[in-house]
Amino acid sequence: MRFRSYRVGRPLSDLVENFWLCDGYVSPHLRERILPSGTFELVFNLRDGDLRIYRARHPDRCTRLPGAVVSGPYGGYFVTDRAAAASLMAVHFKPGGAFPFLGLAANELLDTHVSLQDIWGRSALEIRERISTERTDARRLQILQDVLLSRLVHRPERHPAVLSALEYLRHDPSRAVVGKLAGEVGLSNRRFIDVFNFEVDSML
Repeated sequence: MRFRSYRVGRPLSDLVENFWLCDGYVSPHLRERILPSGTFELVFNLRDGDLRIYRARHPDRCTRLPGAVVSGPYGGYFVTDRAAAASLMAVHFKPGGAFPFLGLAANELLDTHVSLQDIWGRSALEIRERISTERTDARRLQILQDVLLSRLVHRPERHPAVLSALEYLRHDPSRAVVGKLAGEVGLSNRRFIDVFNFEVDSML
């Protein structure tokens, strides 16, 4: 198995934690639990045409998705079919980083996977095809980086309260008190929670 993790430069580094690539993974199990990370990822299947996801509550039900998916922030584990996930490439976002690329309320995607085609249209599968046909990691990374940069040209404006709160949390995550954060940005507690959960992939 080959696993690589790659950092990106600015402006993507403000929003993206890393790109990662896993190729040639062989599991002794047909299915594996994926533990929650509380973050968003874009996942591209480089070999098979789809990805198969099983919910913890319904392990007998399989959700089949095209080979380009958005994995929302999970509060619990989910299960993957390892045979369909032997070669993957993904974008791992920082907290709040997915919103400018997806333009959807983060709290609408909790505990779920959705087809990237439903958000980006046909181009999502075209991107997957381009990445999967390349034979070098450098070219795959360049394609994915260019795609994300192109989508930042008309990115939605982020609420200044969210930007302030994220900066505060980066410096002192141990004191993440809603009332204090809301007061710092001049919003009521309820309004602050609504705005934060709309853009950021974690619930307050």
